[in-house]
Amino acid sequence: MQHPQPAAAPAHVIELRDRHAEYFFELCRDAHEALYDSEGPAWARRFESEHDNVTAALAWKVERKQHRVLEFGRIAAELWSDAGAHAEARRWLEAVLSVSPQEASALRVMALAELGNLARTCGDQPTADARIGEAVALGREVGDPF
Repeated sequence: MQHPQPAAAPAHVIELRDRHAEYFFELCRDAHEALYDSEGPAWARRFESEHDNVTAALAWKVERKQHRVLEFGRIAAELWSDAGAHAEARRWLEAVLSVSPQEASALRVMALAELGNLARTCGDQPTADARIGEAVALGREVGDPF
């Protein structure tokens, strides 16, 4: 017995979720920019308090393979990593890297390097070595020695 495919979301729901994702992407960018200045602790608390919204927004962008998903994931991962949530940061970096496997950019180099560092922090040296190796090779390709 075949199960019917779920109906596509109405356009207004998609638009609302897109706006939600963009709002929380911008919130993460603001938090990231303020991370190391005097407002950093307040932004870190705000980021943590919006955890469910950030993950919902990021999941939506991953699911839809939306523009700037790699940037959003890398920024959120750095914020989670700074808060000690290394496994979550790693999980999201893996997700955003998987939806843009052919992208050759300095941003991807940074995301791969960060993923390698997170894998090392989590005790997974083989993955750390592989991701750092990918970052080095791609960095050479795109002219970013990171």
